Amino acid sequence: MSDPVGRKTMSVPTRRWIVRGVLAVLYIALAISVFVSGRGHTILMDNKSAVDGSYQAFRTVKIFL
Repeated sequence: MSDPVGRKTMSVPTRRWIVRGVLAVLYIALAISVFVSGRGHTILMDNKSAVDGSYQAFRTVKIFL
């Protein structure tokens, strides 16, 4: 199918990378704004081993604030 208007369209992988890049920038901007505003947030991390045994959970985790 050709474009009757003559506009050039981007390929799907190119658009996908652009969308991913924009989302990454927005996520980083949100993280910076939360950091600057000084609001506290809880980060939950799942520490379970894989069912198939491909990786093991950490036995000890040290958290520094």
